[in-house]
Order: sequence, then C-alpha cells, then structure tokens
Amino acid sequence: MTQAAARTLTFEEYLAYNDRADTRYELVNGELIEVPPESDLNGLPCSSLLTFWDRASLTLT
Repeated sequence: MTQAAARTLTFEEYLAYNDRADTRYELVNGELIEVPPESDLNGLPCSSLLTFWDRASLTLT
C-alpha cells in the first residue's frame, strides 16, 4: 500500500489556511495537527483566572 506524502506548509500558508470548519490547528514541522477543543475541566480554572486578573486590573487603575 502506498501513501501520498503529506504536503508541508509554511508559516504564511498556515496563517492563511481556512478549512471553513470550527477546528483549531497548530503547525508542527510544517504539518497541520488538529487541536482538541478545550474541556470543561480546563475551562473552569481559565475562567476563574481571567475573572481574577480582570478584577485585579480594575483595582490598579
């Protein structure tokens, strides 16, 4: 069985890439790697930190 060689992308091509899907990718050695969506378990601490920093920035101004 033969397999087609994957085409590598440049950084500029990666920035311009749009597959019209709600999928996030990262570029690793010229290859697009699909990034899984953020989990609820990870989202909660992120939201809490964002709220904390937002409130802290309001008290500094």
